[in-house]
Amino acid sequence: MNATMRGAMQNAINYFHDFLESKLVFKNPSANERIALVELTKNLEELHESWDASEIQQIILDIGKTNGFENNRDWFKLIYEVLLGSQSGPRLGSFFALLGKEKTVEKLNEVLQ
Repeated sequence: MNATMRGAMQNAINYFHDFLESKLVFKNPSANERIALVELTKNLEELHESWDASEIQQIILDIGKTNGFENNRDWFKLIYEVLLGSQSGPRLGSFFALLGKEKTVEKLNEVLQ
Protein backbone atom coordinates (compact mmCIF):
# COMPACT_ATOMS: atom_id res chain seq x y z
CA MET A 1 0.00 0.00 0.00
CA ASN A 2 1.42 3.39 -0.96
CA ALA A 3 1.77 6.35 1.41
CA THR A 4 -1.10 8.27 -0.18
CA MET A 5 -3.52 5.39 0.30
CA ARG A 6 -2.29 4.78 3.84
CA GLY A 7 -2.81 8.48 4.66
CA ALA A 8 -6.32 8.45 3.19
CA MET A 9 -7.22 5.39 5.24
CA GLN A 10 -5.87 6.99 8.41
CA ASN A 11 -7.89 10.15 7.71
CA ALA A 12 -11.05 8.06 7.28
CA ILE A 13 -10.38 6.22 10.55
CA ASN A 14 -9.73 9.50 12.37
CA TYR A 15 -12.95 11.00 10.95
CA PHE A 16 -14.92 7.98 12.14
CA HIS A 17 -13.49 8.21 15.67
CA ASP A 18 -13.84 12.00 15.90
CA PHE A 19 -17.30 12.50 14.40
CA LEU A 20 -19.26 9.30 13.84
CA GLU A 21 -18.46 6.72 16.51
CA SER A 22 -20.16 8.60 19.35
CA LYS A 23 -23.40 8.90 17.33
CA LEU A 24 -23.90 5.18 16.75
CA VAL A 25 -27.06 3.74 18.32
CA PHE A 26 -27.56 0.01 17.82
CA LYS A 27 -31.13 -1.24 17.72
CA ASN A 28 -32.34 -4.34 19.51
CA PRO A 29 -34.82 -5.88 17.04
CA SER A 30 -38.40 -6.66 18.06
CA ALA A 31 -39.65 -10.26 17.87
CA ASN A 32 -41.04 -9.80 14.33
CA GLU A 33 -37.93 -7.99 13.16
CA ARG A 34 -35.79 -10.76 14.63
CA ILE A 35 -37.75 -13.36 12.63
CA ALA A 36 -37.02 -11.47 9.41
CA LEU A 37 -33.33 -11.10 10.28
CA VAL A 38 -33.04 -14.81 11.13
CA GLU A 39 -34.61 -15.65 7.75
CA LEU A 40 -32.14 -13.31 6.03
CA THR A 41 -29.23 -14.98 7.81
CA LYS A 42 -30.41 -18.49 6.86
CA ASN A 43 -30.89 -17.50 3.22
CA LEU A 44 -27.43 -15.98 3.06
CA GLU A 45 -25.92 -19.09 4.69
CA GLU A 46 -27.50 -21.26 1.97
CA LEU A 47 -26.10 -19.21 -0.91
CA HIS A 48 -23.24 -20.58 -2.97
CA GLU A 49 -19.78 -19.25 -2.23
CA SER A 50 -19.57 -17.20 -5.42
CA TRP A 51 -22.47 -14.95 -4.48
CA ASP A 52 -22.60 -11.48 -6.01
CA ALA A 53 -23.96 -8.13 -4.88
CA SER A 54 -27.07 -8.12 -7.08
CA GLU A 55 -28.06 -11.60 -5.94
CA ILE A 56 -27.66 -10.61 -2.30
CA GLN A 57 -29.57 -7.38 -2.83
CA GLN A 58 -32.51 -9.30 -4.32
CA ILE A 59 -32.55 -11.76 -1.41
CA ILE A 60 -32.66 -8.85 1.04
CA LEU A 61 -35.55 -7.25 -0.87
CA ASP A 62 -37.49 -10.52 -1.12
CA ILE A 63 -37.16 -11.31 2.59
CA GLY A 64 -38.26 -7.82 3.56
CA LYS A 65 -41.35 -8.11 1.41
CA THR A 66 -42.30 -11.61 2.66
CA ASN A 67 -41.94 -10.40 6.25
CA GLY A 68 -44.35 -7.48 5.91
CA PHE A 69 -41.99 -4.60 5.24
CA GLU A 70 -44.12 -2.68 2.74
CA ASN A 71 -41.51 0.03 2.50
CA ASN A 72 -38.05 -1.22 1.51
CA ARG A 73 -36.53 1.79 3.29
CA ASP A 74 -37.87 0.57 6.67
CA TRP A 75 -36.38 -2.89 6.12
CA PHE A 76 -32.98 -1.54 5.10
CA LYS A 77 -33.05 0.98 7.96
CA LEU A 78 -33.61 -1.89 10.40
CA ILE A 79 -30.61 -3.80 9.04
CA TYR A 80 -28.43 -0.68 9.23
CA GLU A 81 -29.53 0.07 12.81
CA VAL A 82 -28.94 -3.51 13.97
CA LEU A 83 -25.62 -4.07 12.21
CA LEU A 84 -24.07 -0.60 11.90
CA GLY A 85 -25.75 1.51 14.58
CA SER A 86 -26.89 4.02 11.96
CA GLN A 87 -30.12 4.73 10.08
CA SER A 88 -28.37 4.60 6.73
CA GLY A 89 -25.36 3.01 5.18
CA PRO A 90 -23.84 1.44 2.10
CA ARG A 91 -25.78 -0.55 -0.48
CA LEU A 92 -26.23 -3.78 1.47
CA GLY A 93 -25.78 -6.24 -1.39
CA SER A 94 -22.42 -4.70 -2.24
CA PHE A 95 -21.44 -4.34 1.42
CA PHE A 96 -22.22 -8.00 2.20
CA ALA A 97 -20.41 -9.14 -0.97
CA LEU A 98 -17.36 -7.13 0.04
CA LEU A 99 -17.52 -8.37 3.63
CA GLY A 100 -17.83 -11.98 2.45
CA LYS A 101 -20.32 -14.70 3.22
CA GLU A 102 -18.69 -16.06 6.37
CA LYS A 103 -18.17 -12.64 8.00
CA THR A 104 -21.66 -11.40 7.04
CA VAL A 105 -23.39 -14.45 8.50
CA GLU A 106 -21.16 -14.31 11.57
CA LYS A 107 -22.05 -10.65 12.20
CA LEU A 108 -25.79 -11.27 11.71
CA ASN A 109 -25.70 -14.23 14.10
CA GLU A 110 -23.77 -12.13 16.60
CA VAL A 111 -26.42 -9.39 16.71
CA LEU A 112 -29.25 -11.93 16.90
CA GLN A 113 -27.96 -13.62 20.06
